[in-house]
Amino acid sequence: MSNLYNFLTDDTMKIPPCITVMDPDLLEYVPGQHLTLSFPVKNFYLNGGNVMQGGFIGAAFDNVFGIFVFLEKQHVNMSTIDLQINYHHPLLPEDKLVIKAYLKHSGKTIVHINAEGFNKDGVLAATASTNIILR
Repeated sequence: MSNLYNFLTDDTMKIPPCITVMDPDLLEYVPGQHLTLSFPVKNFYLNGGNVMQGGFIGAAFDNVFGIFVFLEKQHVNMSTIDLQINYHHPLLPEDKLVIKAYLKHSGKTIVHINAEGFNKDGVLAATASTNIILR
């Protein structure tokens, strides 16, 4: 996470534990367009079927969305209004979840983002969308 940490922090901002525990890596950021992060599939994310549990996949998407809004708005007071996730393919141990999020609308108070999540081989694993309100 060092590249993301260096990219996001300054002396006044602390990255929350819900992000640091997932060890994201910054792959690409194009302001006003998209953000791509990757997350390792850790053993403690695995469910009884030995695949990444959906709640951890959802947390990864939510973290990407929050980081994206922060980068776009330089605003930390935000709340997720809704988070819609569709699961397409399992994520296996030692895999990576690569999430590419696309900014669809950025208003004064509401931001809408769509995203796709892929495994390390580029297979679509999940899709998600959200609306976030700035407070």
